[in-house]
Amino acid sequence: MRWREGVPPATGILLGAAYGLFVRMLLHENGAPRSSALQYAFAGVSLSFLFLVPLGLEILAAALYPPGLRYPWLYWLASPWISASLLLVAVLVLAWEGVICIVMAAPIVMAMATLGGVLVGIAVTARGRRATRPLLTCLVLPLALGPAEQYVPTPSEIRTVTTLVDIEADPGTVWKNVVRVRLIEPSELHPGFFERIGIPRPLEATLSDEAIGGHREARFEGGILFHERVIEWQPERVLGFTIAVDPGSISPTVLDPHVLVGGPNFDVLYGRFILEPRGATTRLHLVSKHRVSTHFNFYTRLWTEAVMRDIQSQICSVIARRASAQAHPRG
Repeated sequence: MRWREGVPPATGILLGAAYGLFVRMLLHENGAPRSSALQYAFAGVSLSFLFLVPLGLEILAAALYPPGLRYPWLYWLASPWISASLLLVAVLVLAWEGVICIVMAAPIVMAMATLGGVLVGIAVTARGRRATRPLLTCLVLPLALGPAEQYVPTPSEIRTVTTLVDIEADPGTVWKNVVRVRLIEPSELHPGFFERIGIPRPLEATLSDEAIGGHREARFEGGILFHERVIEWQPERVLGFTIAVDPGSISPTVLDPHVLVGGPNFDVLYGRFILEPRGATTRLHLVSKHRVSTHFNFYTRLWTEAVMRDIQSQICSVIARRASAQAHPRG
């Protein structure tokens, strides 16, 4: 690459964002995937797209810095952030990724932005502007290594999330609100961060038979339906059930394919309510197990556990308020 004097400050920023969009476009051809290999390599849950593509675009953005800057380090650190932000916004506007995926990917993308800027800054400070040329080989890393990623086995982890709440009610009253959850009104829930970025809220749960083998159905906003089979039944003590999402109930407009329940990356497997009498109160335990299957589970599970914890907290808070109100009715 031939460096010229008078490079506009926005050149590197725009070229970096354009590079990221170009690589992401490899997944799309008139709205359809070009090939399974490319789809895997540059999907939002691949190491190549989340780590290598941001690193490449950020090195490009920082390397094309205008000469004669008084504070070059400010540009090296700021320009990749701007370039990466433009990429994320463009991907969202083009509907290539949903809000949930953008929010989850942003910390990694911005971390790689910082790394790209730091690498350019160190290279230029130590050896001059020409030292950035070897770094630009990072632009081809996603294209070279991405397709091979599909042949690396994807590890799966089973994660457990537990929520506790103390309820001012006897176990019998709490139990009635656990086995069946009547329709939850919007006023009963306080919208949190995850609901605002597109995670559907719980609505209700029904039960066919009060015994092992009973069929429980849990409905969420957007029409999402979970089929639950009771495998533990101890009245006023334990309710355990397996969980299977009804695939026909999930619309692509409700959940992004990369965070699809029952999909290749994430699934909810099991739920268990435990009622623990504690004098005048009852401690309610809600335990769930879910599967995470990505090449970066160390990061993905932070989000899946946070989402599950938020959903469970909402369910438990509704049960607690209803049971408490029934146990202590106002005159």
